[in-house]
Amino acid sequence: MEIAMKVRNGLGLYVVAAAAWFSEPASACKPVVFEPHGFPITMDERVGVALPANARGVTFVNAKDGVAVPVSATDFILADRYGRSVPVRVMPMQGASSSGQFFIGPVGGFVAGERYTLKAPGVHPEPNSPYAGEISITVGNALPPDALERDATIITGRRTEVLITGESGRYAARIGRDVKSDAVPPQTDCDFGITSSIRSPDGCHVVKASIWFPEMDERQVRLAALICGRWLAIPWRVDG
Repeated sequence: MEIAMKVRNGLGLYVVAAAAWFSEPASACKPVVFEPHGFPITMDERVGVALPANARGVTFVNAKDGVAVPVSATDFILADRYGRSVPVRVMPMQGASSSGQFFIGPVGGFVAGERYTLKAPGVHPEPNSPYAGEISITVGNALPPDALERDATIITGRRTEVLITGESGRYAARIGRDVKSDAVPPQTDCDFGITSSIRSPDGCHVVKASIWFPEMDERQVRLAALICGRWLAIPWRVDG
């Protein structure tokens, strides 16, 4: 039995982590720590971030020594696809884990079908940092409130994980996933609390997962599946 770490942008988000983790041949984990400053993105999002029109904004992180450092609209430059300036709105993220996290977007909200360029001129990320100082944002149609419930499925095979499809699939990189099972040890040498995928042991056991899309709202969606061997996943009732 083993847990294979699947590093997301925390986001992905989603815990915004100020580190990228690399696995060495000896199965030890070596952390490379970056200053939590900028727009957290995955490797795939270096070419652009996708958000639905009803997103509250794109996440921006600004913290020092675990303490939030305030930002204002004047710290950002937002432009539409034609280069025209767009007024900026800043919303602090609510909740206990929100230290230094803000939502940045246009006043009045995103426009479906629009493409924006968002810059934080004071951010100069290190090479290979999971944070960016400038991003492009492509906006899709508004996401229905029940989209995550409909579009998330626990699957198994080589690994057991949450698959995001349907309308939510376009935003999978921004959706956090936490997968847990009582059938595997809760800790490994590389378990730093980052979202993980579980290698399914033989026999049947229940796997539970939580998913969240903080750029949409504060909700966490819970789901479960009965996993049998390494190939069968049956949707299961979530207790509570």
